Amino acid sequence: FVKSTGGNYTTIQAAINAATAGDTIKIEGGTYQESLTIDRAVTLAAASGETVTVKPESTGGAAITVDVDDSNSSVVLDGIDLDGTDGDGTTKTVSIGIDVERNTDIASLEVKDATISGFQDHAIFVSEKAYTDTNHRTLVDDLKVIGSTLENNGDGSENNSQIKLYGFSGALTVKDSSFSHNESDHSGAITVHGAYAIQKDGTG
Repeated sequence: FVKSTGGNYTTIQAAINAATAGDTIKIEGGTYQESLTIDRAVTLAAASGETVTVKPESTGGAAITVDVDDSNSSVVLDGIDLDGTDGDGTTKTVSIGIDVERNTDIASLEVKDATISGFQDHAIFVSEKAYTDTNHRTLVDDLKVIGSTLENNGDGSENNSQIKLYGFSGALTVKDSSFSHNESDHSGAITVHGAYAIQKDGTG
């Protein structure tokens, strides 16, 4: 079950749809076969001591799409594991763990105490408008990855990495986190293309 201030729900997406900005959605342990769209400022948090995994049934796309247009808001994912593989646990079928849409405008996105694994392209992808665009705007002022494990993401092509930031102009904080089993032969744990300004803090 999924609990929020609005009641109890059988899916995470139903709880998001019923939430208002600032709500915390507590999720009981289990594997949730959903692809989520977060379109408001909420916190998704695993219930105390529980393991929560989001494992989409559909191929391609993203496990979580962030599409929030509220410059003073924050989205927090606390203890939410993401798995991009199919039923056998080895074949990668989903492209991205967390995809930040270009309509997004939020103060912060925080991912903490999570394992993101088995995605074809990236664990986290933020693509702002092309960095030559004079109308560029920041999608996420502060991207934080805290106490998390990003592993076995990418398919070996040079465009893949655990975290990819394109035209990024916010601040990136990576702390007490690890990157491992990266199958990309040509890029490292974090790939940055055309960033306006970026700060990296902590361990990777």
